[in-house]
Amino acid sequence: MYENTKKNRTYKPDLIYPDLSYKIIGIIFDVFLKLGFGYRENQYQKAVEIGLQGAGLAYKKELPVKITYSGKFVAVNYLDFLIDDKIVLEFCTFV
Repeated sequence: MYENTKKNRTYKPDLIYPDLSYKIIGIIFDVFLKLGFGYRENQYQKAVEIGLQGAGLAYKKELPVKITYSGKFVAVNYLDFLIDDKIVLEFCTFV
């Protein structure tokens, strides 16, 4: 299920960007542990943005993406974060 790789770290073999994925997960856990439960989506987003900056990770915030169907424009969706041009991070909170 998991495999040992460099530096004695254990990774899930199906992760495409394991180092980056684990950095992001670490930031998200840190935010949740420090803020706790019950805040609005935009408040968690701001805290994660501070974490991304602190970790020196490149990101784009609220990046517009066109949605098309059969070659026709449907709508524009805004990604919460695109991190290092590799991983999309979307927030959804339940209060």
